[in-house]
Amino acid sequence: MKEMKTLTINNEDYEILDEKSRPVMNIENMKNMNNLVIGNVVKTSGYYEPGDGGSGLYLIKERTENHVEDNGSIHFISDSLVAELIEKDINIKQFGAIGDGSNNDTTSFMNAIEYAKNKRICLHLNHGNYVITSTLELPFYVKLVTNGDVRIIYK
Repeated sequence: MKEMKTLTINNEDYEILDEKSRPVMNIENMKNMNNLVIGNVVKTSGYYEPGDGGSGLYLIKERTENHVEDNGSIHFISDSLVAELIEKDINIKQFGAIGDGSNNDTTSFMNAIEYAKNKRICLHLNHGNYVITSTLELPFYVKLVTNGDVRIIYK
């Protein structure tokens, strides 16, 4: 008999079967997978490319009209499936921030802050130069943690 594995995140248990666990390189690869089913868990190695700091763990769920794709916590996989981020803490790069000093990371910040606010979790910023173009408000109960040399450039 095959041993059942479980994954516990935020006090929720997810059943993990070897054939249902899918490691992929990035978000684009995950979105292009056509063999995903409800209950699969997908581990991305990065947002744009492996090792870019945007890796994440996603649970494949049935898509409903309440789902809003924010390119961070929710990614539309098909007309019937979504990938939902299941992490205790998040990294700004999981929401597509680049941090190169020239690309606009405002939308990534807004979506990550909204997600962190609703989950009351930590938001991590990896080293980088993040460009934002509007004022952002971080609720007092969301902890911002920087990892390395971080600059936020307001343009």
